Amino acid sequence: MDFIFAALVGYIIGMAPVALRMARSRGIDLRNVGTGNVGTSNAYRYTGKSIGALTLIIDMGKGYLSPLIVNFIGMDLGPQLLASIGAISGQMWPVTSKFQGGRGNATAGGACFYFDQVSFFIAMTFFVTTTFPKIYKILRSSHSETVIRSRIVPITVILAFIIYGLLSMNAGNDIVGLGAVSFILLILVRRATAPWPPDPITGAIPNKSLFNTLLLDRPDSN
Repeated sequence: MDFIFAALVGYIIGMAPVALRMARSRGIDLRNVGTGNVGTSNAYRYTGKSIGALTLIIDMGKGYLSPLIVNFIGMDLGPQLLASIGAISGQMWPVTSKFQGGRGNATAGGACFYFDQVSFFIAMTFFVTTTFPKIYKILRSSHSETVIRSRIVPITVILAFIIYGLLSMNAGNDIVGLGAVSFILLILVRRATAPWPPDPITGAIPNKSLFNTLLLDRPDSN
């Protein structure tokens, strides 16, 4: 019963459609632009830096808050981890948005920070240093929707979670390390199954390549 309750708590927190509602306040439906992703990257690209930054904080907060609440009411590490998985799932497949949410990267990152801060900062340092040129270019752009989507960022996201999991296991936190594996699997499933909106110019539906969706988080190699 504890595990079911924890998963429900996490899912309810994760499914809160914050990014979608903030984008709609500016007349934009994130499900119909860019990647169709109701999350940080798409919000930043199409609604601006302020909403993008706020979305990042809120989405990370979902992953952090869910296990924190479960811990606060006296549940141990197993239910806490399941609450995190629930929050990530709620962010990816929210019933409030017809089961079309974000990629869950930030929510998973918030969960990682909750469970193991040292491993989180090491993995985050790897992510930032390897993607700094791309991130800097996006942050400097006043029209980030014109910036070509990166190929390296989706790859380093997965690598960062792998590093986090290995570090946690090396520190004796085997359950947390296995949790990182579950986060990676959820992210890959979401990438593989997420719909992409039609081309804004031609109206054509993208032909999805499994390799590109899993590795590069895009339907093709362009």
